[in-house]
Amino acid sequence: MHSRLTPARHVHPPRMPRQFRLFCVVASLCVLALTTPTAQARVTSAAPLAGSFAPGPCPIEPIAGLTIDCGSLTVAESRGKANSKTIQLAVAVLRSPNPARAADPVLFLQGGPGGATLALAQFVALRYAPVLAQRDIVLIDQRGTGFSRPALNCGAPATTTAMLRATVLLNGDRPAIVQQQFDVLLACGAALRSAGVDLASYNSVESAADLEDLRVALGYSAWNIAGFSYGTRLALTAMEYRPQTIRSVVLDSPYPRQANFHTDTFAGFQRSLERLFNDCAIEFACLAAYPNLAATFDTMVARLNTTPAQIPLRDPTSGQTVYVPLSGDDVVSVIFSLMYQTEVIPVLPLLINETAKGNYAFFTQLFNTPVPTQPISSLGTLVAVQCNEDVSFASARDFVVARDSNRRASPLAFTSIFNEGILEICTAWGLGTPAGVENTPVRSDVPTLLVRGAYDHVTQPEFATLAAQTLSRSFVLDPYPRGGHVVSLSSPCYARAVASFFDDPTKRPNTSCLASTEGPQPFFVR
Repeated sequence: MHSRLTPARHVHPPRMPRQFRLFCVVASLCVLALTTPTAQARVTSAAPLAGSFAPGPCPIEPIAGLTIDCGSLTVAESRGKANSKTIQLAVAVLRSPNPARAADPVLFLQGGPGGATLALAQFVALRYAPVLAQRDIVLIDQRGTGFSRPALNCGAPATTTAMLRATVLLNGDRPAIVQQQFDVLLACGAALRSAGVDLASYNSVESAADLEDLRVALGYSAWNIAGFSYGTRLALTAMEYRPQTIRSVVLDSPYPRQANFHTDTFAGFQRSLERLFNDCAIEFACLAAYPNLAATFDTMVARLNTTPAQIPLRDPTSGQTVYVPLSGDDVVSVIFSLMYQTEVIPVLPLLINETAKGNYAFFTQLFNTPVPTQPISSLGTLVAVQCNEDVSFASARDFVVARDSNRRASPLAFTSIFNEGILEICTAWGLGTPAGVENTPVRSDVPTLLVRGAYDHVTQPEFATLAAQTLSRSFVLDPYPRGGHVVSLSSPCYARAVASFFDDPTKRPNTSCLASTEGPQPFFVR
């Protein structure tokens, strides 16, 4: 397989502020080989339920003052096959400290697709404290992810050094680096299929049936669902699968079926960049510090694409220093990753300006920061689910048009999931023929609250409005000002609104706390 991209031309400073050290902890996107013709046939094809739950030791660290019950849910990998093997899904229940807690818990659905969930237990307990004060929170590592088995990880680098060594060896040749990503995916798909993994069964329909198995096994008559990013797409599928067992749903950063993550993200990222430039221009301090941020950004990207900077990278094994080329496209890709996190967005004008001046301290720090040895996201699950449900609704030309129409966002195409080559990966994995229903809206009367961030560049704020059109009992909150992805996990005000909605899903929650305690964060200038 060959990338169709045109190769990019290469394609001691003041200390960066503390905000630059923040990294996205819920970045799990930045996401069906079934041929049944209708939604009803599709969602019942995963029946009958046959899951069994066994309590067991927790694979995660304890949380002070909190009881956590863990175990494993065993389900069929492929419910439509009589002799399907079984898989095990890791489960943890965070017990509310409230002795009068509600009987209906909240099921937390992580994004990705492929994001590990149990590993976020402490983060969820902290950020969703208003919810936990009233209800238990159920966590599940979705099939193929986290502590569930099998885990479709496709390998994981132990350090940033290992991850970037290929970049050094390839001298910043971005198309070659993309090709290397595809080679890894080809090898991973072949290995998974050789190991007997039924990749067609890693989809939202089977996962929705997993959730229903879990509800029954844990003895809940009904529960609430909080979905985030891809988790909202799974939540929507669950709303079709067994609506009578779901009391209410929160969709934070909705990913409706009729949207296409792989091509729509180009426009979403470009609009978020333009919103950043425009908002800076109407904020006096930001305008004074960065009088033409858009032009500064464009000039910086063009200059570094022509003459990349050289970023020192210390190899922790040899102790030697190598240099990683930093192109303008690399900077755009890093900004894309940073924009997931609401807390970092106010710092982006400063980062753009400092980079334009030749201050690369942030990138030196970033490139020399170790990454977790345990993968926090399953790449194999991401590819399988997306190939089964979303990728193939776009053509190769759609990818090209998306990047050519959104030039500032075009460097996204140097990542495999935003490159038309992913279509060939789906074919190589034996996937890529999803049912037509996977591109249609979900219709439901389950009470639903939709939450969004004004700067969300992957699940655009408009997606919430789009999804709500066919959710008859829904409330759409105003976009969180300068909010990135999964804003209710960043905003105490919105977390309280979510808890209030779960208490009474017939009413729009009060978000007046936003104006009095949070509001738009000013851009960081110096």
